[in-house]
Amino acid sequence: MIRPQAVILSDNKDNNFKLLRIVLSFLVIFAHSYVIANGQSYKGKDPLERWIGVPLGHLSVNAFFVISGFLITASYLSRNNLYHYLWARILRIYPAYIAATLFCAIIVGTLFTTLPRKEYLRDPQTTIYVTHNLPLLCSGFMDGRVDGHWTNITKKVASSLKYVLPGVFAYNPFPSVVNVPIWTLPWELIMYLSVAIIGLAGLLTRPLVLAVCTIATVIIFFANDRFEFWPSNEIRDLLQFLSFFYLGALVHLFRTKIQIRMGYLALSVFFPAILIGTPCFKYALYLSLVLGVFLFAFLPSKTLRVYNRIGDYSYGMYIYCFPIQQCVAARYPLITPLSLFVAAVAITLPIAVLSWHLLENPLITLGRSRAKI
Repeated sequence: MIRPQAVILSDNKDNNFKLLRIVLSFLVIFAHSYVIANGQSYKGKDPLERWIGVPLGHLSVNAFFVISGFLITASYLSRNNLYHYLWARILRIYPAYIAATLFCAIIVGTLFTTLPRKEYLRDPQTTIYVTHNLPLLCSGFMDGRVDGHWTNITKKVASSLKYVLPGVFAYNPFPSVVNVPIWTLPWELIMYLSVAIIGLAGLLTRPLVLAVCTIATVIIFFANDRFEFWPSNEIRDLLQFLSFFYLGALVHLFRTKIQIRMGYLALSVFFPAILIGTPCFKYALYLSLVLGVFLFAFLPSKTLRVYNRIGDYSYGMYIYCFPIQQCVAARYPLITPLSLFVAAVAITLPIAVLSWHLLENPLITLGRSRAKI
């Protein structure tokens, strides 16, 4: 009898993470197409949400955080230098994000505002959009003082980005909002900082302690999601992203002891399927999502690995897709979700390619070369 081949979790680039990230970015665009195009007809729900009650975009974002937990933990441990780690993270997030923010405020805004161009550029809301969004993680504190309660600090740090530009997309089916996906980026930065703090505390070299803390966080996240002990959106988001990020981090820390077999794919499908219609279904789906990420990422396939020779366009797709979709919807208000998806991918992909080759990759390469000096 032939035993199923075990998946080996490697530290090198012999994996499908890059391909998985671009697939997830396409799924986010697909899900947003049902929010933006004829939103009232579909009540903003993508096909998966209408079928099982869990939004496709929600699952895709959680999968992004699982991947990030694995790769960012590897990044910190491989550098073993706090300055180089933080500098690498800044170069990965900020340059493309700053470009996307200015793209929305200057190009998209001036083309799609209902105001005269000069009036739009002079409007305080335009300035606020840029000045509040560019700092990303610290934008919340620009609104004034905040008391020391940690829930209020969390809200200030993670939920004070601006999404509206004066007169822009005012008559869209999904009106006014310019770039929704950026709401996850402060949380991504918070996860990066948490790895630095945990690394300095020595917990990355004590994986059993971190495993206990992560499992406790997952249990609290599931319990709070079910019973709403803390109804605050910010607390819920914090627990959610900590759970998925550190489940990914744990897989990296225990990678030499983990064997993932292809037979687990059936388990990852069967386990949630038998719980459909029960309160436990969503949480079984979450756990299967984590397993599915690594089953795909380390699937031994030379065909899938071919994509590793291409640029990493997923971040550009993620931060440019929503404003592009809104632009298309503004021009074609009756466009269907599938047509919007195809059009948005066709327009956004070249922008993401340029962003990677002209901005993201050169700066990442520069950061690596500086780290070796």
